[in-house]
Amino acid sequence: MADIVARLEIQSPDGFRSIDIELGGVCTIGRGNQNTITLEDSSVSRQHAIIDCQSNSACYATDAGSRNGTFINDVRISARTRLYDGDSLRIGEVPIRVLLADSIRINAQSMAANPTVVITVSRLVTVLVADIRDFTPLARRLGEKRLSSVLSEFTRLAGEELDKAGAASQKYIGDAVMGVWDHGTDSAEAESVVPALRTVSRLFRIVTPLKQQFDLDEPIRIGAALNTGLAIVGNLGSRAAADYTAVGDTINKAFRLETASKQVHLDLVIGSSTWDLLNSGLQSCFQPCTVTLKGYDQPEGAYGTSAVQLESCLGAQDN
Repeated sequence: MADIVARLEIQSPDGFRSIDIELGGVCTIGRGNQNTITLEDSSVSRQHAIIDCQSNSACYATDAGSRNGTFINDVRISARTRLYDGDSLRIGEVPIRVLLADSIRINAQSMAANPTVVITVSRLVTVLVADIRDFTPLARRLGEKRLSSVLSEFTRLAGEELDKAGAASQKYIGDAVMGVWDHGTDSAEAESVVPALRTVSRLFRIVTPLKQQFDLDEPIRIGAALNTGLAIVGNLGSRAAADYTAVGDTINKAFRLETASKQVHLDLVIGSSTWDLLNSGLQSCFQPCTVTLKGYDQPEGAYGTSAVQLESCLGAQDN
């Protein structure tokens, strides 16, 4: 461990992984296979960024002329910039947490003292994924302080809505929000996905006042997806920091469906299994669409709608 200067913790819809950089090491990041870290994301350039850790145990990030930029704590860098422990590094749209040597040693000691906890079961869940559209240009316009304020308010309001709707779990990854509703081990009842659907509608509404509240030049927009299916849920982590979470193809597909909502120019896309659990009135709110999901061999059938149409349909159900 003494020769490891930095650890990069990479979070994405594909999962979590970490890369260690040794003393004097250089790590290249990009979409091309020749890089030390290959990120298969369209926001990442073929040769995107370079991380180097010098003999004095200092690490630096350099943008390699990327299209979408390299950000440290949501500030775009234009020159070689020093990294500090706990920094949030963003390559395109991919968030990476930076840990330096002291934190790595502390974490290793903690994990040794608190062995990994894996208590999971297979459950039927509905997953909501929502994120802020055009986040990179927004971050560039606002700067670190204002962006942090906007994100804090968005995640606070989203958390309140997820709590009120009875979500069993909620996660925040950069500008993305994930909520999970646990339906049990067997088939879900009709209408069981309606709380998640209503939450999406409320998320569309809560971002509208942010433009005036933070004096923004453009309104905040979000895209969202719902997907229903089996997932592995439970507490994962160490005894000191176990965390309820959900993993599996159902979760991954929800993230992919949210990305695909941009393909079909709709605010919300839901999987066919979610659509099947709606009554005919709510089903009529959605239009069928075919989407291409990254990592899937064949196009997928789904259903989409706009924020305005969704609110109208939910309002009609209440009357």
